[in-house]
Amino acid sequence: MKKINLIGFSFNIKYVFLFLLYLYLSNKDLAHILFVDIGHNSKFKLMVFFCATVLSFIFIYFLFQIKNLKLRLIICLPLVLSSFISETFYDISGNTINIDDIEIAILNTESWLDFAFEFKDNILPNAIILILGTAIIFYPYNSRFLVKKKFNQILLIFGLLFFLSSTIISFKRGGYGLQGFPSQLKVLIPFPLLLLSENLSKIDFELLQSKKNRDNVILIIDESVSYDFFVKAKNLADFDNSLFKEVRKFYSIHNCSAQSVFSLINGLKFEQDDFFLRENLWSVAKRGGYKTVYLSAQEKANKYQYLQKPYELMKIDEKYFFGNIDNVNRDKEILKKLLTLIKEDSSQFIVVIKNGSHYPYKSKFEYKKYNLAQDDENELFYLYSIKENSVNFLKKLFLNANPTDRFFYISDHGQNLVKDEITHCNSSNPRVKEWEIPILLHNIHNDIANSIKTNFLLYDAILKVFGYENSVEENRKKILLYGSISKRFGKKIKYKRY
Repeated sequence: MKKINLIGFSFNIKYVFLFLLYLYLSNKDLAHILFVDIGHNSKFKLMVFFCATVLSFIFIYFLFQIKNLKLRLIICLPLVLSSFISETFYDISGNTINIDDIEIAILNTESWLDFAFEFKDNILPNAIILILGTAIIFYPYNSRFLVKKKFNQILLIFGLLFFLSSTIISFKRGGYGLQGFPSQLKVLIPFPLLLLSENLSKIDFELLQSKKNRDNVILIIDESVSYDFFVKAKNLADFDNSLFKEVRKFYSIHNCSAQSVFSLINGLKFEQDDFFLRENLWSVAKRGGYKTVYLSAQEKANKYQYLQKPYELMKIDEKYFFGNIDNVNRDKEILKKLLTLIKEDSSQFIVVIKNGSHYPYKSKFEYKKYNLAQDDENELFYLYSIKENSVNFLKKLFLNANPTDRFFYISDHGQNLVKDEITHCNSSNPRVKEWEIPILLHNIHNDIANSIKTNFLLYDAILKVFGYENSVEENRKKILLYGSISKRFGKKIKYKRY
């Protein structure tokens, strides 16, 4: 096979082609992460991660050139396995894998066979890439890319220093900070760190189902709806407000969307000054005999943005995505689908992620319908966006739903509309307005409604509606989370009290 010699390096064309093909196929999400996810927020971070990516590829290339086959296998096989796991996770969830995802996968090993069957269409292409990477490890040494002896020590020292520094940086960031790295390192680096520290531990609790309901249970999570503005929007409505007589001020668990939804779905619990996760609502609903359905107005098909894990997604029977529709019509279309679902079937647990009123507010509805002009105040656009996408939405839903359908309506977080301040997701000095949201319970028994004393008790109330008799607990801790919800390596979860 033809070789090219250049400053001490001997290039085998066939081997180089196969290796570059493997790197490309095993990092199909990397360009999007670098130039969209990271580059959109910070050009500086883009350059840092881009340089780290180039250095990583050089390091990986060198490791594949180790002469001893056994040593090459020991070192390089974890790299190709890391890539396989990372890319499979991305294809299934639409998210970059992190240390929490790896930990949760380890905790749920009993579901791996079900997982493989459920997501075989995602696993198979990545398994083929895994085989290609493994074959390259076995590629005959005398027919590959060779490095003359004088370069070996330099490359070895460089590679070890780079790997060590990347591990230290990840350690300092609680096992995170690898989203812009090649897939070969995204699992390999954080996996050993799991042996040093755990994040949110999972607590088991016995659930006793006293009765099996046939009612549909619908959890509606709106986007960026403030309690104060919801009340104002409700008062603007030209219909009987008795539909909204039970609306009251509530508080989201977290002031960021993904963490807020994740915390509710996974039953985050604050007990004895520590945080724990419980069984996720999808799993509990399935155990209770419910058909599970997920409707998202914000996500495109299989591109989850709410920290859902693949083992959770296995528990969802049907998924519908509306993220490819223009913002103005997303909530309208999701309402049509929701009404169709609840009319056709019963015993369903349905979670609806609405498009709601995320900034920029004027893009979420036809503002000219309300005689608003392009240069009107943001508060006006926000108010009428809530009227259109939340108040009118709920009016049509409640008037057309089955009499026995049970509804929980909340928002993921509120909005702080003070000029020159962050509206939500403030991780350093947040305002309480970032958590203030409406809660509206429709066809929920008063005993259950009255039991929701704090934001952490909403999970328990949903389980009570499922028919679990011992689900509502007297936990009166009033906690507002912000920032990271990781507590690895001695980190403290940030929270306020209200």
